[in-house]
Amino acid sequence: MFTEGIRRSGRGLLSHVKPVFLIPAISTSLFGGLLAQEFALVPGILHGWAVGLALYTAHLKDGYVDGHVRGEEQPTLSPRENQVAIRMVSAGLLITIVALCWYASPVAVLLTVPLWILALLHAPYLDMNPVTVTVDYPIGIGLSVVGGYFVQTGQLPARILSVSILFVVLLSGMKVSTDQLDYAFDQSIGKHTIPVLLGNGAANVVAAAFFFSTSLLVVGFVNAGLFPTITAVAGVLPLLAASVGFVWSGRSMVRVQMFLTYPFAVILFSTCCWSTRCSVIQYLDLPRFALIGLL
Repeated sequence: MFTEGIRRSGRGLLSHVKPVFLIPAISTSLFGGLLAQEFALVPGILHGWAVGLALYTAHLKDGYVDGHVRGEEQPTLSPRENQVAIRMVSAGLLITIVALCWYASPVAVLLTVPLWILALLHAPYLDMNPVTVTVDYPIGIGLSVVGGYFVQTGQLPARILSVSILFVVLLSGMKVSTDQLDYAFDQSIGKHTIPVLLGNGAANVVAAAFFFSTSLLVVGFVNAGLFPTITAVAGVLPLLAASVGFVWSGRSMVRVQMFLTYPFAVILFSTCCWSTRCSVIQYLDLPRFALIGLL
């Protein structure tokens, strides 16, 4: 009986580990960290771990609210188990933040604590407002990028802030699109997402506006000298994502738009990395390999 209870609790805890959100969030921390000219492993791991714990806290809190407060889904943990898990993961996150303060900088705390605040406020507060439910996860991703870079360098140049802004705007458009998949359910529970508030047709226009704004920002940042000229190629991909919304609908639309975010991130990273000789270039010593290839 006791063993079965442990197994059930373990399955409940694992059910809140959602790789589709967790992997991109931790990857953006690594994204920011590797853009530094030198990458220190310990601060990089600590920050990525902090990002993961913050997101897991959000999923636990979301599960508690949806399962035990709103009754929207079948809970996988009892109320007490859920609350204890939230407290323990939050304690682990705070310990990680203290370690970041020691290994990196006290300012790193200011860039990491907001992730925990977003996690605790997502449900039942931020997810009920059409603006905050759209931008809270993208803002978390933006903070992950700048935090990942800052713990390596102790600096926040305009280039990194620009990268963060691009992710926030792009993923806000992506969030509007994905919310269309839950339109019927969200409407039935009174969850005020953009599609519920405006309808799916108008939501497509809003998502397209976010994608188009991302493209304009890419071009603007290139013109401002923050990115190399070749980065402008990345601006084509959000335009394609905007177009997809008016050609397809449902899961096909979301899959294609989601797919387009990955080459966007790759182009953004590779061009910025090459222009600044980031830690990846330093490690691989690409100019030497290029010379060998020419010989």
